[in-house]
Amino acid sequence: MEVVFCVKKCGISFKFTLEHAKNQSAMCRVNSRDGEDQTTSHSHRGSGGPNGSPIQRKRRRPVSDLQLIWGIDLQLIVDRCKDVGIWHMRRPAKDFDPDSLRSGLPKAVWSLEWAVEEGKGRVYVHCTAGFGRAPAVAIAYMFWFCDMNLNSAYETLTSVRPCGPNKKAIRAATYDLAKNDPWKEPFENLPEHAFEDIAPWERKLIQDRVRALLAPEK
Repeated sequence: MEVVFCVKKCGISFKFTLEHAKNQSAMCRVNSRDGEDQTTSHSHRGSGGPNGSPIQRKRRRPVSDLQLIWGIDLQLIVDRCKDVGIWHMRRPAKDFDPDSLRSGLPKAVWSLEWAVEEGKGRVYVHCTAGFGRAPAVAIAYMFWFCDMNLNSAYETLTSVRPCGPNKKAIRAATYDLAKNDPWKEPFENLPEHAFEDIAPWERKLIQDRVRALLAPEK
């Protein structure tokens, strides 16, 4: 199952769509049952596939960016995205690997922030099942760029999409960005709830460091 999150801009809303179907040639599963939950108005989660139908449904909406967090060859989906004018960005992260998520979050969030600021449509973020990597990216984005603390961002997302993204990995990535001194204390030595919130100056520093990353590749 592929799950997509779209975050448009802070004040955040989530409108979730599930679709159930199978597509073996795509090396993925796409679901075809529809059901939606919404808390405000800007963000969407759904599924994607290279045979055209899920992506075509998204093409009927103003979609300009598709951000993939998936560790397999998705060339068929990439090609289909190009056909319908969707910008494709890939930020690989290993499933069930908190260290991989920790190291990959800054670039993934930068891709999302870049697309939100520069794009003219919706931004979809999806991983394999939508339980770990994709929601972690959306939560980190809200935490770093939307003036929310980690618990508020986490609860905002999980209240409409029950899932369990690794909160510790998000805290660790936050620590890496806020305290990148070579002599800093190892994150593992910090208190259990460290970096669930950040000071305004730390948030600004994190935003600057995320935005200083290279522009996302197509």
